Amino acid sequence: MTKFSGAPTSGTDSLKVQFIDSSTGTITSRLWTFGDNATDTSKNPLHGYITTGSFSVKLVVIGPGGKDSVIKVNYITIAATIPKPVPKISGAPTSGTDSSKVQFTDSSTGTIT
Repeated sequence: MTKFSGAPTSGTDSLKVQFIDSSTGTITSRLWTFGDNATDTSKNPLHGYITTGSFSVKLVVIGPGGKDSVIKVNYITIAATIPKPVPKISGAPTSGTDSSKVQFTDSSTGTIT
C-alpha cells in the first residue's frame, strides 16, 4: 500500500517540505513527482518549492509484487512572500525658527497596514 506525508504543507515561496514514504511491502524503487516539474527517487526527500501555487504530489512505488501509486491533489500550497515595508520620510523646510511649520511626506514602500 502506497502512503506518504509531507510537512509543512503550506507556506511562502522557498518553502522546504520534508516528505516521508510510509508505504508498506517490499519496495525496490520510488518516483516522487512534486507538481512543479521536479522529481526524486529517494525514500524521504526534502523538496524546495520556489514558485507560488497549489501543487499535487504523487508517489509511485515498485516492488516484486508490482507497482502502486498515490496522488494527493493540491497537497502543497505556496503563497507569495510579502515584502517587508521600508519606511522613508522627508520634511521641508529642514531649517527655520522655533515656530516654523514642517511638512512631512511619507514615501514608504511595501504593504503597510
